[in-house]
Amino acid sequence: MTQALDQVLQFQRALHEQCSHETKPTGWARRLHVALAYLHRDEDESLETQILQATRAAADAFEFVDWLSAQMSQTDSTTALVLCERERQNNMWGVQDYYLGAWCLILGEEVGEVDRALFHRYQKGWAPVREEAVHVAAVALQIIECLLRRQVKGGVA
Repeated sequence: MTQALDQVLQFQRALHEQCSHETKPTGWARRLHVALAYLHRDEDESLETQILQATRAAADAFEFVDWLSAQMSQTDSTTALVLCERERQNNMWGVQDYYLGAWCLILGEEVGEVDRALFHRYQKGWAPVREEAVHVAAVALQIIECLLRRQVKGGVA
């Protein structure tokens, strides 16, 4: 998990400068949808390209969680929140090795949960949105982990 997390955090630092102007939650949701679309599009591309697109998705989600935390005046570490969620997922499902198309479906479901939470934010606040964004980041991180395991095995699924 360390290699995947390091990649995401490095990408996020570069992304932070580009995204500092993003001030609307719908803009962040759009970024998640675009990252998902690129990941799905690159299903037949090299593992390196797939890893790059999954890293982009995770970095966007990490950045969105940071933005949401600021809106809520929360100081929780995004990394700690995501790693806690990853641990919860591992305890529930174990290590998961799916093909990229299946991962895109799982990630798409999580992005849809962000959309639903955004739709209801005026009634329920920002906390459910942040919780769902953490799920997106955790799934994207898990995709990277899966792809890196596949890369170590020489591209074998």
